[in-house]
Amino acid sequence: ELEIQFKEIAELRKKVLSIQSELMASKKLEWIRRGLYGSARESGGKKLMSLARKQKPTNTRNEDLTVKINEDGTVRIAPSKELELRQELKAYIEKLIEDFNTADPVKYKSYYHIPHAKVSTTEVEWISDNNIPLVDFDKLRATGWVKSTANEIEVMYASDEKALMRLNFSRINKDGEAIVTTNAIYTLTKINNKWGISVLFVGANDLPLN
Repeated sequence: ELEIQFKEIAELRKKVLSIQSELMASKKLEWIRRGLYGSARESGGKKLMSLARKQKPTNTRNEDLTVKINEDGTVRIAPSKELELRQELKAYIEKLIEDFNTADPVKYKSYYHIPHAKVSTTEVEWISDNNIPLVDFDKLRATGWVKSTANEIEVMYASDEKALMRLNFSRINKDGEAIVTTNAIYTLTKINNKWGISVLFVGANDLPLN
């Protein structure tokens, strides 16, 4: 009777081995179908190289930078479109201050659309006459003004055709002292592919321009 049991155990073991072989063969077929068979023997470096060859160029973007990963693994980093726009707008206001300090009324007017609106008091002034200077520089010099300086330039909003800018600036006298420090808010619009000021808001009430 014991011999019969041993024979049954032997037969059972054969069946188990047969089932295991069938399962392994089935798994190999599935791996081959999925393209995975043989990759288990590859080293980690080979797997990474294989993935790198298959990987397409990708672009990664945050608010300030665009990062492009090329097929050969090299990386190119460039300013994002939004950052470039903000830099362009800040440069526009910096140049406005620079040209304002030349006391050239024609040069200064080139930064404005005609017509445009100005809010420096409780009344909204509509500027529509292209022949009238926007600034009386003789009147401005009489206040002791020598130059203006930009303390801070903020891009409050920016799109391809509209922008809202805040300029904190000071008017400086010959002794290098600030006569007045205030904020100006500019609404910029791009018309015929040219930026220009459509609305000027000035914070200080006693800030003579014209």
